[in-house]
Amino acid sequence: MRFELKAEGYTEAAAVQAVLAEWVAEWVEPSWTDALRVLELGAGTGLLTRHLASRGPLTATDISRGMLDEGRRRLPSVRWEIADAWDPAGGPVDRLYSAAALQWTADPQLTFQRWRTLLAPGGRMVHGLFVPPTLPELEAVAGDVFPLRWRPAAEWIAALECAGFQVKRWETKCVQQPHAGALSFLRQLHDTGVTAARPRIGAGRLRSIIGELDRRYAGADGRVSVTWSLLRFEASR
Repeated sequence: MRFELKAEGYTEAAAVQAVLAEWVAEWVEPSWTDALRVLELGAGTGLLTRHLASRGPLTATDISRGMLDEGRRRLPSVRWEIADAWDPAGGPVDRLYSAAALQWTADPQLTFQRWRTLLAPGGRMVHGLFVPPTLPELEAVAGDVFPLRWRPAAEWIAALECAGFQVKRWETKCVQQPHAGALSFLRQLHDTGVTAARPRIGAGRLRSIIGELDRRYAGADGRVSVTWSLLRFEASR
């Protein structure tokens, strides 16, 4: 992934990530006092942060300096810090939040074990991420070029329970995201940083993928809609 290179334009490109962030925020309490220690992991440029910041003080973190700087520029009242979401230091905290970050961890159970250590006893967390079927249209046409793996919701819930969390509630939903065409969709995906660090695709193959996406999925108006599946869950220590 190339999030560091896309920080400046990420907020404008990340439309479905913004939908996920708003959906996650629905399960966050409406306000809190200074006494509550609130931490956001993988905050990026602040799509979820902007919802949290209106409810009380918090610390927003990201491993990307570019994302962090852009988030700080957009939300200067928030405390921003560099941190690895998969192995965060410090703690304990009372609340732990994230949106559109968790799907990138290589080891969900290990990440959840570390997050459980970070949370204070009785601490609560709410997270949102992408699960299958996400971008099945792209996988059907170009799975060898864009090998994105999405773990099923049941796998995430099992990892939470194995890590010792009490899962309070969880649910999924599908979102259809329309684009002017396949080229528009791929450009937006690229602009969010969801691309390989070393592209393995030539111009001819790319044109073939664009043409096949348009052929298979374009409506009568020429627009192409792609599918994103969202998961949100609440768990406590």
